[in-house]
Amino acid sequence: EQRLLARRYHEEKLRAEAASRSKTSFLAHLSHDIRTPLNHIIGFADMMRQQPFGPLGDAKYLSYVEAVKSSGERLLGFFGSILELAELEGGRRELRRDRFTADELLLSVFRRYTGQAQAAGVIFGLGGPCNALLSADRFALERMVSNLVENAVRFTPRGGKVTLAAYAGADGVVLEITDTGIGMSAERLATLSQPFVFGDAALTRDREGAGLGIAISRAIAELSGGHLAIDSRQGLGTTVAVSLPIMTQEEAKAA
Repeated sequence: EQRLLARRYHEEKLRAEAASRSKTSFLAHLSHDIRTPLNHIIGFADMMRQQPFGPLGDAKYLSYVEAVKSSGERLLGFFGSILELAELEGGRRELRRDRFTADELLLSVFRRYTGQAQAAGVIFGLGGPCNALLSADRFALERMVSNLVENAVRFTPRGGKVTLAAYAGADGVVLEITDTGIGMSAERLATLSQPFVFGDAALTRDREGAGLGIAISRAIAELSGGHLAIDSRQGLGTTVAVSLPIMTQEEAKAA
């Protein structure tokens, strides 16, 4: 009976994963077709904003054109995220092998989001050096950490804190993003890695993405030979830990 239940669970899991991939693939094809006309809309809105053939007239028209352009750019970003996830899940994104330290990676992301954190009234901290050497796609890892930091800043109220740190072990390094934000319930955590699942209104009323940040980050971590784990307590905050393999001394000498 236990074997039968285990088999059924495995079959249901495979069906659910296949359905999720099919949904992502369909949306990726749809997004690809929509991006061309959307680029035209953004381009013409930008041209109208510059008024090369004379003034539009009432100043309200300029504000309308600006709204069309900014909304189009947001939509374009959404569709870009969908295509990125489809490429990652389908194994069509080939990751490079760059050589860099975990400290360089975190410092780059820290500098990029310091201004955003200050504007949000959030204290943004960076942990001490760990000197771990990584062999991975730097652009992809920066994308992964950036997604996680952006989420942390977005869901941390003014006066809260977000900390970015790295800890090296004998066989790997852990990148950790910790915040004192609103946190998540166990039910929300259970659905967090599922693409396009937004959860309750408290978490989504201020969102500006397509709900794919965690899914994309998890895919990048796994394709890099690592693992992403999330621990959260509602009202207390969230910690996201990404474990990654480090470059061994033999690999470093060979490189």
